[in-house]
Amino acid sequence: MSVKWTAAMAANAIEEWAKKEIVNTSDRTNAFLKFFFGVSLSSVAAFATILKLYKGEVVTVDFLFYIAISFYLFSMLVILLSALRRQNSFNETTDLHSEYESDFNFFRNRMWAWFILWMLGLIFSGLSIYL
Repeated sequence: MSVKWTAAMAANAIEEWAKKEIVNTSDRTNAFLKFFFGVSLSSVAAFATILKLYKGEVVTVDFLFYIAISFYLFSMLVILLSALRRQNSFNETTDLHSEYESDFNFFRNRMWAWFILWMLGLIFSGLSIYL
């Protein structure tokens, strides 16, 4: 048995789907934030371990070490601040497209900031290990 779709039914289905997508965006975003925070934290642990293994018994902490750790910590801070973003609230006047676009742009920009900080941490940790 097939359902005879009317324009109103299709519009309601699309509207409900869009609402679910926007509401569930925070769940997907939280999963991404946990992942990226874990990457930053693991990078710090890997950096400290590799530094200890490469440098031997006596590890002298230099300026590059502090810069690398600072970039990793700033990348974690970006993720933590992203997690504190407000949750979406909807009412009859909410423009779903603008809410979705706003969330997408916010997290895209934060992910670029995280990536740049993380890469700088990676570069400076490499310099700290090999120089």
